[in-house]
Amino acid sequence: MKCIYLIALEITAITLLTLFIPLKFVILIGTIIIATMFIFNEKKEKILLIIPIIFLLKTSLTLNFVHYKIGDNIRIETQIHQGYGKIIKLNGKIPISPSYVQLSQTPDGKYNLLGTITNLNTKYKNIYYRVEVIDSKEIPKNYIENYFVKKSNSLLKNSSFNLQKLFKATILGENYRLSKEIKEKFSYIGISHLIAISGFHIGLIIMIANWIMRKIPFSKRSKNIILLIFLTLYYIGINHSPSLTRAYIMATIYLLGNIFYENSDLMKSLTLAYIITLFINPMEIISLSFKLSYGAVFIIAGVYPFLITAFKIKNNKYIKGILLIFILQIFLAPILINEFGTIQLLSFLSNIIIVPIGSLFITLSFIALLIENFSLGFLIIPFVKFSYYLFMKGVDIFSKIPYMSISFSKGYQSTLFYFYYFGFLIFILYIYGKKEKTTDEKIFKRTKICQ
Repeated sequence: MKCIYLIALEITAITLLTLFIPLKFVILIGTIIIATMFIFNEKKEKILLIIPIIFLLKTSLTLNFVHYKIGDNIRIETQIHQGYGKIIKLNGKIPISPSYVQLSQTPDGKYNLLGTITNLNTKYKNIYYRVEVIDSKEIPKNYIENYFVKKSNSLLKNSSFNLQKLFKATILGENYRLSKEIKEKFSYIGISHLIAISGFHIGLIIMIANWIMRKIPFSKRSKNIILLIFLTLYYIGINHSPSLTRAYIMATIYLLGNIFYENSDLMKSLTLAYIITLFINPMEIISLSFKLSYGAVFIIAGVYPFLITAFKIKNNKYIKGILLIFILQIFLAPILINEFGTIQLLSFLSNIIIVPIGSLFITLSFIALLIENFSLGFLIIPFVKFSYYLFMKGVDIFSKIPYMSISFSKGYQSTLFYFYYFGFLIFILYIYGKKEKTTDEKIFKRTKICQ
């Protein structure tokens, strides 16, 4: 098995341990796991196993394991929208549990706050704080963020409020602006992935940029460098989510491979993106966006090709496309059951019919924002509005169809689902490691015969 997969498994184990046991036991068990892997791994790859050691140290220093009580003073970094915000950092550290703050008198924006806890509630493993603000400092947007917002507002000045919210959700990553009703409709018919900026959006940017540069007399390497710069500017200028970070890292690995003439392997790129994301914030592992994003791409990269080969599916792109939708639904079902107590039954229909229309809306929106830099967005905005109308009409129709999703009782929800996924991950990586070892042996034998 490749060392990068072992590192990913070790980091996953350490992160999951932090959710269930005290820090001192996390350090002890984590050290035992790392030492065991170090002893039994190949000599040439042992140096890489220093990465889990660094991760263990970083986790112990940057996560907040403290339990607070009413009357405590706390410093919060948060993004406020309509009086509520998710806590990004609590007293300078990442909270171990999903934590939220209620500040009804605070305008929307990103803040560093110092306050006294006046109320404290725990619901569905989330912690909700109400604080009396002592000191408040707004964190300003960077220049690129402000630029994107300015151009978006200019482009959408004569558009409906709902269109503006969907545009900013799908293009700028501000999906917190969407109403609960819209989010529930998207979830019910199984197309929530369209409002989470992910690989589709990043791929779309690369495709549009490639189309623009196709006749520019630059070398392939120069074009990839320009793409990487353009992609990085976009990443800096919008709200981040685990799916966006994963897609950006994977795209960066792919572009760097092209720049330095190296081949990029999808599974290894995904694993590297997974490791980097958890290094940035280990608690992303409990985020629904993280689970669905990495779970979906892992299935596409690892499970889907394995099943296609095992069952000898013929080379028909339509059959393969429908099969992929079913495979994603089946293997992502435990996450949906665990998080929502629901399973998507007929969402393959909405994915076949509604997703292409939604994709058209997102594509036209990107193009409109791009040419708005030259004050030409008015040429595309009528098509954006029409595609938005078709998209939302389709969402309304499908949201009224019964049994698109089926609800289960809360008793079905269990942490055991995550142990199922962890075991399944080990199995797939074992298959991959075995396949790579067999391939290496065949190449070695052929080389030996030739000699």
